[in-house]
Formats: sequence, C-alpha cells, structure tokens
Amino acid sequence: MLVRSSKSLFTCCLLFAILIQQSNAQLFVSDNVIVTNNGASIEINGDVVLQNSAQFNNFGSIDVSGNWTNNSGLSGFVSPSGIVSFFGPGTKIIGGTSQTNFFHVNLASGSGDVSLAQNMSTGGFGANTLGNLDINNVHLRLNNFTLKIANKNPLAIARTSGLIISENDPIAGYGTIEWEIGNTAPPANYVFPFGTDVSFQFIPVSLTLSSAGLGSTGKIAVSTYPTNVFLNPNNRPLPTGVSLLTNGAGIDNSDKVLDRFWIINSSSYGINPTSAITFTYLDAEHNSGNNSIVELNLQMQRTGGATWSFPAIGSVNVAANTVSVAGVNTYNFAWVAVDNSAPLPVTLLDFNAEAINEKEVLCKWTTASEINSSHFEVERSFDGLNFEFIGSVKAAGNSSQVLHYSLLDPSPQVGINYYRLKQFDMDGTFKYSAVVSVRFNPNAVYQVNIYPNPSSEFVYISVNGTLNYQNTLLRLYDITGRLLMSKPLHELKTNSDQLFTLSVAHLAPAAYVLEIEGTEGKTTSRLIINR
Repeated sequence: MLVRSSKSLFTCCLLFAILIQQSNAQLFVSDNVIVTNNGASIEINGDVVLQNSAQFNNFGSIDVSGNWTNNSGLSGFVSPSGIVSFFGPGTKIIGGTSQTNFFHVNLASGSGDVSLAQNMSTGGFGANTLGNLDINNVHLRLNNFTLKIANKNPLAIARTSGLIISENDPIAGYGTIEWEIGNTAPPANYVFPFGTDVSFQFIPVSLTLSSAGLGSTGKIAVSTYPTNVFLNPNNRPLPTGVSLLTNGAGIDNSDKVLDRFWIINSSSYGINPTSAITFTYLDAEHNSGNNSIVELNLQMQRTGGATWSFPAIGSVNVAANTVSVAGVNTYNFAWVAVDNSAPLPVTLLDFNAEAINEKEVLCKWTTASEINSSHFEVERSFDGLNFEFIGSVKAAGNSSQVLHYSLLDPSPQVGINYYRLKQFDMDGTFKYSAVVSVRFNPNAVYQVNIYPNPSSEFVYISVNGTLNYQNTLLRLYDITGRLLMSKPLHELKTNSDQLFTLSVAHLAPAAYVLEIEGTEGKTTSRLIINR
C-alpha cells in the first residue's frame, strides 16, 4: 500500500515517498505524533524533517534512505522502543536544531556513511534505555558533535568493520562518544570503536572496569585526534587548556610525544569507577616526521590542564600498537603517549593547607620533578591581599622523583587564613602557587570530610562527631572570602544520618571554602572544582 506525501495528513512532519509494508499492524497519526505499532514498518525513500513539535511514537521500524533533520524543538520520539534504520547509497546527515534521542539505530551494511550535524543519542531515555547502535560496516562521522550512548550494556555498540570517526582537533571542537556507564559492576569492557579518517584503521579505546562508580547516571566521554608529524614544533594543535609540551629544562619535548591526543572526561559521578584503559595508536604517529621515539618506551601521562601526571605509567604492546594503564579512577582530561626516557615534567603537583590539632595549620605541597630549585617559602595573609613570610623549606635542587614537603603555621588567626607558596630557583627567580584558604576554628567538636575532591558535579559531606543538624548551616565561600551559598545542612541529608549531598555543577573550576557551623562549633574544608 502506497501512501503519498501530504502536509494535511502528516501535520508538521514532512515525509517523502512513505511505503507501509504489508502486515496486520497499522500506522496511526495523532496530532503531531506519528505512531507505528508493533510489527509496523515504514520505508522512507528520502529525507525526514520534523518540525513544530512533531515526533514519532515508534514501536515498529522506520527505514530512511536520506537525511534526518529534527527541527521540532523536542527529542523526536515519544517513549521510544522501535528501530530506525538508515539504508541506501550516499552520505546521510543526522542534524537539525534539536538533538534526536533514538532508541535503536541500525546503519545498514553496505549503505553510505552517516555524518552528525547535531548531537545525537541512542539507547532510549527514561526507564527504557535498552536500545543499541549497530554500525555494521558503516563509518559514523562525529565531526564536532557528541554521540551519547544511554544503554549501560557494554554491547550497546555493535560493529563488524564499521568505525566511529572522531579525529576533530580542539579548534573545530571535539567529536565525542559519551557513554552512560553509571554504576555498572565489573567485569565489564566498554569499547569505544574509533577509526581514522582517511585510512579507516581501527584505533579503539577500551575501558575494563575493576570497580563500579557511585552514580547511576555517571558518564565517561572519550575523544581522540591525531596531529601532524611534520610540524615543528610537533603535536599541534594542543588540546584546549594545554599550553606547552616542554621538558624539565623548558625545551620543547614534542618529538618524544606520540602524535595523537586522547580526551577523556567523567561526569555525574560521586566516586568515579576504576578501570584499565587501553589506548590504540598508529606506527606513523611515533616513527615518522619529527619524532624521535623509541616505541618500547611508550607510556601514558595525563593532564588536568595545569600539570602533567608523573611518572609516566602503563605498558606498551608494540605488536598490537596499544598502551594499557590499570587502576585509573581520575580521567579528566587529556592523555598522551610519551617516550619515558623524556617524560613531560611536573614541578608543583599540588599545594594545600588544613587546620590540625586545634592549634596549627599544616601547609603541604608535592613536586614531581625539580630543576635547579633552591627553596620554598610559605606566606600567609589574613585579608587575601597582604601576605607575610612565615617559614621556608630547602628544596631538593634536582629531582625526577615525587617529593612531599610541609610546613606548620603555629599561629593562625580564628577565621579565614590565606596561604601561598613561593618557589625559588638557584638563580633567584621565583614564582607563586595559587592561593589556598583555611577557615580556622580551634573550638570545633566534630570533623567534616568531603569527597570526591576535586569534584565536578556534586560532593558528599560526611560528618563525624556531635552535631545538631537541624541548627547547623552550610556556607560556601570563594577564595576571596565572598559568601556564595548558605543553607541549612539538614536539607542536604541523604538516607544516612551523617552523610549529605551538595550539587556543585554550577560552580566554575576554582578553589572554594566549605564551612559548617552549628551550636557545637564551626569547621571548614577546602573544595576544588575541576572539569
């Protein structure tokens, strides 16, 4: 039975050459919603354009030979459970002004490539997230958009020889696969089936869980892109937030860094899952152009934007062209494979301060490498503007080991104390760390722990000790002491009497001071927001 295209029949939804396969099922149109019942099949020999709140309620199957454009302002589907297949020659574009939330998508074998011009999700939504993405032998190009996988099943992406092509550098914007892994229990192996753009070689990234994360909607997002091996300096463009690839002497180190970056981020987790990550690379990304890399020396380093993790970690398999890293629970954000004979250095890993034993503030810092370092000085301020010297610590001079330092402030004032670290080199030059703050109150009778810290979405607040929660306030300050938030602590209570949850997704990446004050006293904790 052939139904001709009609604007009056398909209100606000333009479909070309719709063929309803013979079956007992029927096609219903209700207002701006097209309903396909179980067993019904629609074949569209052309494009689909959804406009003005039009959607499908698909319990059957929809086959499309052309582009899919969603300008409806909605997700494109109501309670999805059916399948959408793209078939036939030529590249298909999935785009429009609105993201489409598909349930099950099939890129039919032998058909043309599919290219995203808008974010897209598969797997469904709400309580029904069991749909899959079958790419078969088709190439799905992400461009600078995000493919969201709502199905937690590690088999939610199926392929034969098909590839998902990321390959976009940060100038255009990353092409990303975001998988809602949630609190999936190990063992589970998630394969992000990336491929190269021109030669179409399979370069997957795989995550094998060893412990589950805390957060049912937790997500891991992965992107990858290559750089030009013949550029000088090499490895350009750098990921957003990465400014240099230099060694400990300040000399460009990019000839020792494989010409591919991986961008990995976690979100919506209270505690990240722990996993083993396997990265795949090409030989041409280490043995050609301006590189001077010994492949057997390849290991991974990660940066959160300011410093590189140290030392380089993981094991290389030169036959498989992979580097594997176990025990990862910090993902954000850029990873590189580097010749471990010349790793990317870190000088100052962290600097923080905390009140201890009701009398003092302990300042602590860590370095991962030092070149001609002389000594460190700790300075304190009561107003965040005027700092004074309170002590110094001799530096190691030259080191490639992770070193820990500390200094006690024996006389902090009650209230907010600000600290910064001054790092001196042998030639007398120096630089400052970021400023950290501690709200000091020696009369507090309870302890507060916050985790995860750093965080990006929300934190748990654990209270140990005597505390009347009904008469206790939580306050959040920025590093200058400006009050950002004040609310009763009991409003944040979880199902535990001593555990509370605070959303921090709206906060900009920075250091903050979290204060809890009740009739029993007041205590403060330092909170870092890092995305």
